[in-house]
Amino acid sequence: KQARIPPENSFRPGMKLEAQDPRNLTSTCIATCISTAGPMIRLRLDGSDDRNDFWRMVDSSDLHPVGYCERQGGLLQPPLGFRMNPSSWPSFLVKILDGATVAGPDCFKGEPYTPPTNAFKVGMKLEAVDRKNPHLIAPATVGAVSGDEIH
Repeated sequence: KQARIPPENSFRPGMKLEAQDPRNLTSTCIATCISTAGPMIRLRLDGSDDRNDFWRMVDSSDLHPVGYCERQGGLLQPPLGFRMNPSSWPSFLVKILDGATVAGPDCFKGEPYTPPTNAFKVGMKLEAVDRKNPHLIAPATVGAVSGDEIH
């Protein structure tokens, strides 16, 4: 999904938020906004290094304010490749969030609406982001269309 008009980006470098770990889609982690480019933000999961930075649109459903995971009954997880002893995760969380600048509710935009029909056709060209290695963006060709999905 993509909005016709790119959403306004209110994120600033250094802001903390919750984000899905792109290498482990069942984990929600604390992330820091590293930089911005138009409607996109570059994120680093706290406890990982810059080799695992990734980009998200500000209207991504993968992004939430700090505290969202807990309100939903979940637990924040260390990212894959957490550089410290896993038993230190709770104290690490307290340390990184103490006095941190957290992204306010105005930073989070609603996900774009789902179009009534999938306009992609077999053979169309596009840029695709690798979900497990989101820093990889490559040209791709639509090989099949199935409902709302393309392959």
